[in-house]
Amino acid sequence: MKRIQLTKCEKQVLRSVATGKECPNTYPRSTYIAGLAGLEREMLVAVARDDGRAVADTRLTDYGRQYIAENPGLHNPVNWKWIITTAMSATAACASIVALFIACLK
Repeated sequence: MKRIQLTKCEKQVLRSVATGKECPNTYPRSTYIAGLAGLEREMLVAVARDDGRAVADTRLTDYGRQYIAENPGLHNPVNWKWIITTAMSATAACASIVALFIACLK
């Protein structure tokens, strides 16, 4: 299963939905609903809405349960391509500087 890039808000909302809790009183309702929208877009939660389009109920989908089982820390994926290319560029820059100094000394 591929890892999904989740924001901090989405991680908190996913953990609260997984434990069966509603939106905490100390957590802004608009942020909670925005997190639910992102999780619903990734198909990790199912959201039931009432006639006024307000959130009535939330539950984890099978995909959401499987995602939490395989990635309990909810760590985001690492972009290794960027890390490797940056390391290669830094190495090439250092090598060119060393070559410049060697050429200037002769």
